[in-house]
Amino acid sequence: MLYYFHMTRVYRLEFVLTTITLLAICGLVFDQFRSIGRTYSLDGVRQIYHTNISGQIDILQSIPFDRKPHLVIHVGPSKTATTSLQTSLTQFQDYLAADNYTYSGRYYSPFNDERGNLHLNPKVSPLLKETTDMLKKRKCSLNPRSLCCSSFKTMLDEYKDRGQNVIISEEAINHIWVRPTDYVAVQEALQDEWRVTVVVGYRRFYEWLPSYKYQQDRLDHKVPWKTEWPGQGGRPLEGLFPNYFRHWRQLFSYTDSALNNIGVTFPVKLLNLHDETSVRSNFLCNIVPDAPTSCKESLDRDQRGAETTINTRSETSSFFYDTIAIAAAQTGLVDVNKWRRGEVVKAIQIHNEEVLNCTVLDLELDCPSEQQLKEFLQLSLDLEKNLMPALFSTGEVEHRAAFYRKVEAKAFCWVDAEAVLNSERWKDFFSHFSLKQ
Repeated sequence: MLYYFHMTRVYRLEFVLTTITLLAICGLVFDQFRSIGRTYSLDGVRQIYHTNISGQIDILQSIPFDRKPHLVIHVGPSKTATTSLQTSLTQFQDYLAADNYTYSGRYYSPFNDERGNLHLNPKVSPLLKETTDMLKKRKCSLNPRSLCCSSFKTMLDEYKDRGQNVIISEEAINHIWVRPTDYVAVQEALQDEWRVTVVVGYRRFYEWLPSYKYQQDRLDHKVPWKTEWPGQGGRPLEGLFPNYFRHWRQLFSYTDSALNNIGVTFPVKLLNLHDETSVRSNFLCNIVPDAPTSCKESLDRDQRGAETTINTRSETSSFFYDTIAIAAAQTGLVDVNKWRRGEVVKAIQIHNEEVLNCTVLDLELDCPSEQQLKEFLQLSLDLEKNLMPALFSTGEVEHRAAFYRKVEAKAFCWVDAEAVLNSERWKDFFSHFSLKQ
């Protein structure tokens, strides 16, 4: 201390500066040792350390944050225009390449057959297969350095080494990675070498729930419960109310559950299906970082009205006919040992649409009560308020109006099979149908 006071003013200043520098260096060294096994950032540079066998610290990676490649993972969920977006990304691969992006997801190449029926010709990229396989057996959630994670990372490293950004789109991820620990495992497997953004689609609950239900109900010859009669391995379909709505009233939707799982680990962006722009342009312009070429081309196509939309057909008609067929079989109007479920459904459809010249909305319907509709709308509004407060604040009036347009269109109704079977026009049909050989 006495030595300090006997110094000249200039030497005192040099002494203070030297002491501060030495303390700063010691602090950095201490922080490096304290950061073993974790990440440490300084001036925008993120360094990853691990301890080797001798106990020394090795720097595995040192990548400036703003130079890390982007990894955009779109996880759906179902019925949020995922297939339409994947079809667009397949068609936009050249424009994405101009923005230094590789789309490595589910590819769709739509085409029409000679009858005019649309086919999608789906293909899965190798990286997407590794992505979905990675956590199917749950091994990676316990050990992020296991073989499944290693294969996933090796494939991503090929893009990283070329400095390429990557887009992955697969709604199955939302069904496979269902716990926060799954995303923690992905984060550890990536070793902080990517700027990750997870994208979750948002569709208003009153639109999403019926669409999701009807997708699950869609008849498939490979699923026995949808093709066999009750009592022979099959079971009947049911309407949106009361049971299905009661179940989902407790769960809300896949969107908010996905946010709960992902948000603690990765940045999440919501892809708003109610945006004024197309879903494609919203994704390429507002969600994907640094993609000006793709964004411009998409906006130009919007001006020309050119966006590929998939799965927009009416989804309820065959289910109504199926419900009538089940009710007829259960009342003895159809011999289930003679007629297959699908055959009866097709016959009912032909009679209604070609003989009676009617649509499914001309059938006797069972529609939700005012109280059920009120609960449904409120649940949809609450979800939007929680997930997208900005959209809710400006769009509540339109939200309500659009909901009641659906009500007027009878979009939430189901067929009243009992009333159909009691009507004169259908009694005659089944009396003749039961005599067919």
